[in-house]
Formats: sequence, C-alpha cells, structure tokens
Amino acid sequence: LSLGRLKGGETRSTAFGISSNGSVIVGNVYTRKGVKACYWTEKRNGTYNLHNLKGGGAFARANDVSADGSVITGTGESANGLEAFRWTKKDKMVGLGNLGGRVPRSIGSAISADGFTIVGHSDSPSGTVAFYWTDERGMVSLGDLNGGFTMATDVSEDGSVIVGFGEMEDRITAFIWDGVYGMQSLINVLIEGGVDMTGWRLLHAEGVSDDGASITGYGI
Repeated sequence: LSLGRLKGGETRSTAFGISSNGSVIVGNVYTRKGVKACYWTEKRNGTYNLHNLKGGGAFARANDVSADGSVITGTGESANGLEAFRWTKKDKMVGLGNLGGRVPRSIGSAISADGFTIVGHSDSPSGTVAFYWTDERGMVSLGDLNGGFTMATDVSEDGSVIVGFGEMEDRITAFIWDGVYGMQSLINVLIEGGVDMTGWRLLHAEGVSDDGASITGYGI
C-alpha cells in the first residue's frame, strides 16, 4: 500500500524504520523545498512532516522509530551542520550535538525499542566514531577497534548491546559493544566462544535482536 506523500511532495519517497506493531513508519520525502523527514501513522492514515532542526536547511531524514512509535531518530541540517536528532510529539525535532570533530557532523542511525538510547556515528578529534546517546549522559563515544573509524547500526531493546562495523588493521570488520567489555571485533568474540570461523570475514553487523543475543549482517 502506498503511504502517500507530503503536501507539495514529489513522487520519490523512502521508508527506513517501522514501529513494533506497524502503526508508525518513518523515512523521507523529496519535495520542491528539499528532502523532508516524515512519519506515516495508521491511526490518521497519512504522512506528516517532522520539519527541521532549528536554524537548519532543507534536508532531514528519519532513520528509525521506537517500538511504540513515539520517538524517532535520524539526521538533519542544523545551524551546526549535519546533526543527529531525536523527535517526539512534545519536543519536536531536537539536535543531539556531535563529538567535537573538525567537521560538525553526526548521524542518528537507530533507536532502542524503549526509546531511551540512540546510536550512530559522529566526527570526533580522532576521526569518525560510533556513539550512543541518552538523555542522562548525552552523546558518548564507543571508541574504536584499532584507531580506525567505527559506525553503529543497531541497538538492543534496553540499549545494553550495540552493533556496527569499523576498521581494524586496515580491514572492515563487524563489532559488538556492551557496557562490560566495550567494543570488540565480532569474529574474535565468536572464536573465543569456540565457534569455528575458518575462512570467514565478518564485515558489517547490521541488526541485533531485542535481547541482544542474535546478530545479523554480512561477510565473506
């Protein structure tokens, strides 16, 4: 079924995330005034503009939504550059800042099912690094695997397990992060757990289950 389009929107639109019961879908729509982040609701049967960050330009994209559909994350143009955001009906679109890199840029990629943790990546003094954000702690770097870039792609229901990919010894590899062990190469974790990974390279971890126990992605 078509989700329709924004008023003045062009025919091109993309959906990136969906709530657990399917009642809210998020993405973006190409309009004559730029690319707009949007959400579609089953209840109102329509597509609605999330508008822009304060002082921002004509680009915003919604990437993910909490399980109940009430909290949305993504990225948009702000007065500070390209910035990850958190959107709620009450507070609207609020920028999450960045990690202080030379280029003020951050991307919100995914949100926990409970809506409290957002993950993504940001420019920092040491390069592009994965982050998690909570209202209590703000944006926190997840670090790196061996001095290379890292990007977070998904997070478990309660925010305790984060997955993504990064550079380690000049190769791209999937990672897993938690509050106890920090960031680890996913293939090394499996090998240490007794799994035979002979002949495998795990490149990207793209998704993690709500309980943090199952991970999907791709490799060679």
